[in-house]
Amino acid sequence: MTPGKTGSSCSKLRPRRAGSSGRIAGLAALAAALTLIGVAPVARAATPAQILALLNRERARNEIPAAIAENPAWTSSCLAHDAYEHANSTLSHVETEGKPGFTTAGNLIAQTSVLAQGIKWGPGDPYDNAPFHLFDLLNPRISSSGAADSDGFGCVEIELGTLRPPAAAVIAYSYPGNHKNGVPFSQHAAEQPETPGQALGLGKRATGPNMFVYFDGPWTNGSRTRLTSATISSAHGGVALRWLDNTSSDLLAPTGAILVPVAPLRPATKYRVRVSGSVTGVVPGSSIEEALPACTEEAGGSVSCGQPAATACVEEFATQLAVCGLSRTWAVSEQFSFTTSRTAK
Repeated sequence: MTPGKTGSSCSKLRPRRAGSSGRIAGLAALAAALTLIGVAPVARAATPAQILALLNRERARNEIPAAIAENPAWTSSCLAHDAYEHANSTLSHVETEGKPGFTTAGNLIAQTSVLAQGIKWGPGDPYDNAPFHLFDLLNPRISSSGAADSDGFGCVEIELGTLRPPAAAVIAYSYPGNHKNGVPFSQHAAEQPETPGQALGLGKRATGPNMFVYFDGPWTNGSRTRLTSATISSAHGGVALRWLDNTSSDLLAPTGAILVPVAPLRPATKYRVRVSGSVTGVVPGSSIEEALPACTEEAGGSVSCGQPAATACVEEFATQLAVCGLSRTWAVSEQFSFTTSRTAK
């Protein structure tokens, strides 16, 4: 899972919803699909154990919580969806009832998984060069998953298993992990509908390696990071950097941000990254029921929660959270360093 490989991918955006429990329950997420152009399906598919072992190994190498366990039911659902895609020669997050291979389980898993076609699971990872997709796969909250690689199609569940308990205090993770060596100094990412670089106005040209920061703490899934500053520098000085966080992109599901150096970095050079900002989220156990007693009907039929005065509670619960006193904001920051490789990879 090292940035720098070539390929392309596509993803399906779904709306962000705030959860009221530690379970994903409608995570603010994308359901992602990846297609690598020019990579033929391999005759010998990877087993679910091999896929999850690769994912766990890469998470551990970057000090991101690992030990993701397999959920056999989700693996079976992934296999069913792979079979549907093969039968209909399509890569899709939705199954159409009545078409060959349709199953309810396959249709459901397709909407909460990373999907792939024509990839090869090997020493590296086929999602290396699809930053939005890899950002989901490395979500620190994932504790269990299902995975399948069959008939030239792949499926890895990324949403239903985000059940790792919230951290008691604010903690940060990075990709690459702190003090990592051999990080590619350049990346030409390729995924659809767009790469982080394209979303940031950088077009399709090569950039520096896409980097991730994640924050965990006493909040529910679907909480949102807003970075207020981010810098990257070396002994040669600062580097132009842009970023996407949960408030500027609906393609980011985990609580965190993607950082993109505007241009390739220097080979064999040590870089230091610093970020700071805040996370706005909901304390686990909060619910709409807790908010309702604080809401009162005002003249004219509007409803106010009293904080701030005369602000109406609205049907969309996610926009009520601050108004009704359920959300909190935590200050967050992270710093890490890495050294780039001597040659292009």
